[in-house]
Amino acid sequence: MQWAHNNVSLTHHIFPRRSCACTTRCGSTATWVPELADSVPNAQTACFLEEDSSSVGEFSDNDLGNIGARCFERFAPFNLTLAAKCLTPGDEYSQAPARGVGTQPSRMLFLVGDSHASMYVPMFGAALEGESMYFAYAAVGNGAGFHVDWPDPPPCGDTNNVENCERITSRALEAESAAWAAGVRAILDGVLRPGDVVAVSTTETKFPHTYYVSAQRALLAEVARNMSARGATLLLVADPPNIKDRGRRCVTPETFGDCVTPRSQAAWYTLEKANPQENGWQLHEEIDQMLASLAAEHSAVEYLDSAWVWDKMCDAQTDTCGPAVPGTTTVAWLDMQHLSTAGALYLGPFLNCWLHEKGLL
Repeated sequence: MQWAHNNVSLTHHIFPRRSCACTTRCGSTATWVPELADSVPNAQTACFLEEDSSSVGEFSDNDLGNIGARCFERFAPFNLTLAAKCLTPGDEYSQAPARGVGTQPSRMLFLVGDSHASMYVPMFGAALEGESMYFAYAAVGNGAGFHVDWPDPPPCGDTNNVENCERITSRALEAESAAWAAGVRAILDGVLRPGDVVAVSTTETKFPHTYYVSAQRALLAEVARNMSARGATLLLVADPPNIKDRGRRCVTPETFGDCVTPRSQAAWYTLEKANPQENGWQLHEEIDQMLASLAAEHSAVEYLDSAWVWDKMCDAQTDTCGPAVPGTTTVAWLDMQHLSTAGALYLGPFLNCWLHEKGLL
């Protein structure tokens, strides 16, 4: 698998799967400071390589990162034919080869969702490098994603977040998001096999009110029942923390501190600049609890939870998040909520450990 980044094709020879220091840290939930030197015999590189973020192309041009990848459609109308090609193993557009041909694995992990699914592509790709499972994905932007039609009119008249509710609903309706989600479910029904995993990532910005959280829960519960019937697993993926300024604005030593954010404030609707929501942190916790409850209630559901992601991305010593991979100067966010390629690749070895611990690898 290759990931376009900084005009270089990165494979496991550059960012290896967990074959060095990461191996001994699988049981730890603490923030890990990346090692910057080889730590096992015959390792070609360290688990994580620092880089000069100010020279990385994706910080000035989205098309140079995963947002510019062909299996992420930024703007409606969306092409379900493209989604089908991206999610079909062996298709020229898919990241995955055909199942079970020669020595190729027969199990698949399918990632679907919005731009937050797209930002996690390097994480999943790195986690599955060299494993007996391959990876394919399809994601969309423009307010769409793997979610239901939001309520219209929005039920937010009793909050200070009316504008966000109206924006979330109107953008999803205009983009025909529910039709894309239904189409992707039909595509997955055609390609899923027992033992497969379907990962779903949806940004917390899509949940400005408790009604949205409840509506998404109903959809995911229905998908979970379908996964169970097909012998597959639904993997729900939490958001990373948000930071108070765009990562691309903090790539120099002079601006680095502008993005440093207290962990206690790093939820989107707490940081929302135009109109911070009074219960912003409560919404973050409600989303986390909703996804956790689905995993508790359905044997076919696993949850890569908020604490897991945040513990990796935030500095335990200072109790702050962003803008860099802890212990380095490599900027891990492109903006306030999307991880950079380096930030997502950093999480890959941890995810590999987690998938093994859950029996998914």
